[in-house]
Amino acid sequence: MAIEDEYPFVTDPLCGIYFTRDIGVCIANGMLVSSMSMPFRQRETLLVNYIWQYHPLFRRDHTPKWYQNDLGYGIEGGDILVLSEKVLAIGYSERTSLGAIEALAHVMFQQGYERIILFHLPKNRRYMHLDVLFTMVDREAFLITPALASGQFAIYELTPGRDGSILASQKTESVHRILEKALGLDRVRFISVGGGDVIYAPREHWNMGSNVLTIAPGKVIAYDRNDVTNEQLDKNGIKVLTFSGCELSRGRGGPRCMSMPVHREKI
Repeated sequence: MAIEDEYPFVTDPLCGIYFTRDIGVCIANGMLVSSMSMPFRQRETLLVNYIWQYHPLFRRDHTPKWYQNDLGYGIEGGDILVLSEKVLAIGYSERTSLGAIEALAHVMFQQGYERIILFHLPKNRRYMHLDVLFTMVDREAFLITPALASGQFAIYELTPGRDGSILASQKTESVHRILEKALGLDRVRFISVGGGDVIYAPREHWNMGSNVLTIAPGKVIAYDRNDVTNEQLDKNGIKVLTFSGCELSRGRGGPRCMSMPVHREKI
């Protein structure tokens, strides 16, 4: 006698697991295992935990774990950008909570990080992670959506206090100046998604135009569908390697989302 069930799966599919950036982040000499906010993605971090616990690459070096992902606060890797050895950018978004940011900040400041730039993003899918709005493509160059570049969202700076506390201050300067000061640069360059055009920018933002994978200073991997953005990158001296991601992009992620760097060379 056959057992019949209309539901075809023994377990629910892990539809988002190819977005490996979200489920874990390597920072300094340790690893953050994410706490996924959406129920359909919460099982993905089990695999990262197993790798962290049992793979010799991590066990051999006794890799520390920066965040206990059972604290009950959501945090996802797409909201964390490592800008330098001293500076992080983090999105406070629909997927990453203030409680998680505070817990991570305490640990990172103990590891020598000096500041965290916090971007307060709208709580909707269009802005679900910071890296769908903003990525670093060279030592002083950023690919950025017009909405973020124009200062539409509140920005805060977190720094360590003397007594182990966290100091937070809202920044009123331009995004350019905030990044210049944080990174100790005389000038940063912004390359606008969709060329800042009123038609192309929203369309290519939705198609993950800013979510490129930077594999070296001035060299990125991008979807070939974002023609205007890729042209802007090329005009600004950024080498663009493209591929067709017509099915991959339907999951609402780009090349950066589909990677998890475990080692970074100093630049």
